[in-house]
Amino acid sequence: MKIYIAGPMSGLVEFNRPAFMLTAAKLAGRGHVALNPAILPDGLSQAEYMDICLAMLRCADAIYMLEGDEVKSLIAGYDDIREQRNSILPEAAGKVGAIAWTTSSG
Repeated sequence: MKIYIAGPMSGLVEFNRPAFMLTAAKLAGRGHVALNPAILPDGLSQAEYMDICLAMLRCADAIYMLEGDEVKSLIAGYDDIREQRNSILPEAAGKVGAIAWTTSSG
């Protein structure tokens, strides 16, 4: 399964990359493809980062949340992505480290 890792980065020490990298390694160790925005280089604009991340989301079968409510709200704001998902796992949506939704491709 291709899993996008979502979580806060802006304003955090090392842009929270250690948490993203650890999660990516755990997911890969379980046989998943980790779509990790923390591998993007420094120096892009916010719009460029979002463009790349939205492309990653379009490819994802699921989202792994590093943070609960903040990320849940962010994901809900992606109208084009929301239209593609086919099921929401409500018991998981508010929990850190939960897979929030899956698409029919996964």
